Amino acid sequence: MKLDFVATDWGTVAARFLQKSAPGQGGWNMFHTWVAGANFTDGSGGFIHANGDQASVGWPNSAQVEAEIAAWYEAQSLDQEKAAMRRLNKVALDHVVYAPTGFFLQYQAWRKNVRAART
Repeated sequence: MKLDFVATDWGTVAARFLQKSAPGQGGWNMFHTWVAGANFTDGSGGFIHANGDQASVGWPNSAQVEAEIAAWYEAQSLDQEKAAMRRLNKVALDHVVYAPTGFFLQYQAWRKNVRAART
């Protein structure tokens, strides 16, 4: 992979990842970001859709990915949901809808005597 590291503000990033042109004309090939794991508890959320122009940045297009998302919605039991999700994860990786590159934990501290402020 050839990398052109660009440090910029979020507005510029958002404008640039909407460009479908080649990298030399202001477009891009890869977009790195991260999301909290809770964002992926819904199998149809986040970056996993692959319905072309309606998909997230990168505009992946895979009828198989979309079929497995539909199968997850149509599941009648937990076992069917799990099976659809296993197939969805495999086909999404096979079709390079997204490419997970790692995992990290953020440190947190909790105390029983700390409460949210009421406004």
